Amino acid sequence: MQLAQINIGRILHPTDDPRMAAFVDNLAAINALGEASEGFVWRLKDDSGNATAISAYADPTILVNMSVWASPEALHAFAYRSEHRAFVMRRKEWFAAFEAPDLALWWIFALAALLWLGVVVLGVVQAFLCLFTADGWKSKYHRPVAVANVLLTGIALLYLSVPGFLDSKLAIVCSVSLIAACILALPRRA
Repeated sequence: MQLAQINIGRILHPTDDPRMAAFVDNLAAINALGEASEGFVWRLKDDSGNATAISAYADPTILVNMSVWASPEALHAFAYRSEHRAFVMRRKEWFAAFEAPDLALWWIFALAALLWLGVVVLGVVQAFLCLFTADGWKSKYHRPVAVANVLLTGIALLYLSVPGFLDSKLAIVCSVSLIAACILALPRRA
């Protein structure tokens, strides 16, 4: 088995803003470092080599990072024992605090199932928080998140029942759309 991770973040400024330069200018080098790291398997990227242009959510300020690693130790070594650590420490310069879970880790058997599993894992965590957190969050956001999670789980089960679907490019497009639907149900900052 391999370890998949997805994390999302809401950038404080557009990527072409000078205040984001230290992040944007080092993105290619950090991505290359990750790909060269022991235990790296795969990461989400577009033709430009990064994922900042992938719009998985209606909110264009939300960036997605998804990768697969051979083990938790390999991911930890890259994230906290390499040059990447310096950027993790500076995260607050570029990203706002997220009002819902922004990280999920799960074991996968096949890379093809990665995207829809990410949606389901985040959905389950968000549903758990809706049901078991303080009344303010629950009463304000329970219904839309619960509806989103029922839809996500149903669609994920449909994916499993269609032979060959997980191996198609359509699976990736649909999964990214599902991630967007999940985020639409999240609370908005005032």
